[in-house]
Amino acid sequence: SDDGSEITGETASDADEEKSLEDIALDKRIAAQHAKNEKSFVERGGTGGLPTGIPEPRRLDMSEYADIIYNVIFTYMEEHPDRFPAPTEDEYILKRTFDPRIQILLYGETKGGLVSGFASEDLVAWDVRQSDGSYCILVLVRDVTGGKWRILTEGDVYKLRRELTD
Repeated sequence: SDDGSEITGETASDADEEKSLEDIALDKRIAAQHAKNEKSFVERGGTGGLPTGIPEPRRLDMSEYADIIYNVIFTYMEEHPDRFPAPTEDEYILKRTFDPRIQILLYGETKGGLVSGFASEDLVAWDVRQSDGSYCILVLVRDVTGGKWRILTEGDVYKLRRELTD
């Protein structure tokens, strides 16, 4: 099937059971923002996000690591051509996630699951468009500040919520 269940090992109904009304509303707002970003990227080359209200860690200078992050993500996309389009900088296919649920999991006071033990400045999540037009979230980590970035996990917010909590 094309619902991503073979990737996450869950059925669509498993994920649906976890969705609160707030989750459903936020999922719609995020999908609308991605659609708006796709359009504005074509028209103006710029994109936006949703205000998360979550304090992020000391901001990393994007110029320091954006090219490295893009390279890691583009390589990952190329390694999974069955799920991702060929990477390009000429269209909107990725953006640092603006999902506040992921921000809380990565930058909240307590980190659990797969991200426990990582400093906030060594964690980042990006929304990446898949071949079917939907987005998945890639969580990237580096073992030490200034170290090499790598993909830790990927999935939708519901799969990541399970993996990033104790």
